[in-house]
Amino acid sequence: MRRSCSNIWRNSVAAGLRYGKNMGGRFSTDSTKSAKRQRTSGSMQHDECGLRELCELVRGGLPEVDKLVPAMQRVKWEDLKLRKPGKGLDEVACMLFEQSEDFTLCYFFIPPGKKLPLHDHPGMEIIQKVVFGSVRVRGFDWVDTRHPNPQDLSPDHNTEGLAYEVYNQTFTQDSPVTRIHPNQGGILHEISAEGTEIAGFLDFIAPPYSPLTRDCTYYTATPVESATPTPHPLHRLTPIPGYDGVPMYAFRPPNLSWREESRW
Repeated sequence: MRRSCSNIWRNSVAAGLRYGKNMGGRFSTDSTKSAKRQRTSGSMQHDECGLRELCELVRGGLPEVDKLVPAMQRVKWEDLKLRKPGKGLDEVACMLFEQSEDFTLCYFFIPPGKKLPLHDHPGMEIIQKVVFGSVRVRGFDWVDTRHPNPQDLSPDHNTEGLAYEVYNQTFTQDSPVTRIHPNQGGILHEISAEGTEIAGFLDFIAPPYSPLTRDCTYYTATPVESATPTPHPLHRLTPIPGYDGVPMYAFRPPNLSWREESRW
C-alpha cells in the first residue's frame, strides 16, 4: 500500500522538532553576544525585517498574493540570524515556519549533488525565492490543463500524461521571486543544487498537501517526439509506484525573540 507523502511530511516535522534541538551545529544560531544584543534591542532595523514583514502577512491567515510576492522578494537569509548550514548536512532539509489548512511556509536546503525529484503540486499555487546558493529548476506543465482537474482531486489523480518542459534554468538569490499557478509556470518541477555549495530557498505553498485530496506524486520524464511543432519540449510523465521521495530532515527554527514579539 502506497504511503502518503503528506503523512510522511507531518511525521518528519514531528521528528524534526526533536532532532532540531541537537543538529550538531548544522543550523546553529549566531554568537551568544549577538543573540543577547538582538534580545535587548527591542526591535530590528527596518532593512533587516524582510522575514518579519512576511510574518505579519501570514499570521492572520492566507495572505494576499499580490502583497506576498514583494514581501518574499525582500526576504534575506540574514533575517533569521542563523549561520548557513555546513557541510555536515548530507540530505535535503526543510525548516518549517508555519503550516495551516490554507498554506505552508518553509525553507528548503539542498546539499550539492542532491535534489528534490520531479513532483507535482495538484491544484496549488507556489511562490519560491532562493536565499543563498544556486538551484537548477526543471519546470513542467500538463499539456491538458485539466490533468488533474483541480476541482476533482483524489489519490486516483496520479496518472500518466503528457507535459511541456516550460523551463530549465538556474536561480540564485539575485533572481526574482518565482510564482507558479495551479495550471502553469512549472507546477511539476525538479529542483537540484548547483555548484559545490548548499542551496537554500523559501517556499510558500497554498493550499498545502493533503493525503486525501492533494497527495504528492513523483514522476519520471521521458522525451516524446511530436509530428507537429510544440511550444515547448514534450515529455511523458509517469508516476513512480510506491515512491515517497528523498529522505528529508525537518525541523522548526530556533526561538527568535522577534518571532515571538510578532506573535507569529
